[in-house]
Amino acid sequence: MVTGLQLHNDKSPMFTDVHMYRRLIGRLLYLVFTRPDITYVVQQLSQFVQAPREETMELVAYSDADWVACHISRRSLIGFCIYQGQSLIS
Repeated sequence: MVTGLQLHNDKSPMFTDVHMYRRLIGRLLYLVFTRPDITYVVQQLSQFVQAPREETMELVAYSDADWVACHISRRSLIGFCIYQGQSLIS
């Protein structure tokens, strides 16, 4: 879960398959017994079982490449970064 993400009921469209969302939350609640590290995320998601809404998160990726940048080794330099919303994730 992205640090600082605030989940709330807003005017975004309803989740298309509510039953699938509820089944997934039920399975995650069962999994919490063996994986306590996901407890916080499952608790946050289970607050919206009554009326789950779609969240429109977008991924934005930037990359840069400098082919044959080093004249001695003839190697290339490549860099990239990926954002989910406002947060850098990679």
